[in-house]
Amino acid sequence: MLNAAETRGDVAPCHLVLRDEAGVPVAAASLYRVGSLAGLYNVGTRAAHRRRGLGGVVTRAALAHAETLGVEAVFLQCAGLGPVERLYARLGFAVAARPALVCFQPDGETATA
Repeated sequence: MLNAAETRGDVAPCHLVLRDEAGVPVAAASLYRVGSLAGLYNVGTRAAHRRRGLGGVVTRAALAHAETLGVEAVFLQCAGLGPVERLYARLGFAVAARPALVCFQPDGETATA
């Protein structure tokens, strides 16, 4: 629940919720700022409202808010090489790193994706 989020130390959270005409949340994003840096998290759109640009709307709102706070850089992590990465590229984000996903299997073998 977004209402349960608490500030920890110098982390300043901001939760943006886009609602439909009936007041029902249809898209959301969270921005967590520390000094001049901010992380964009929890960007999502309800299934029935996808493919309408609402993820972009809440992301742009979060970026605009970050700018008013004097944030110099916003970072995020998303699934790479797909539609989500293309969405963030259109919004001005660039790939800075491609982390490896390491999975440990019950038999002790390691698989890297």
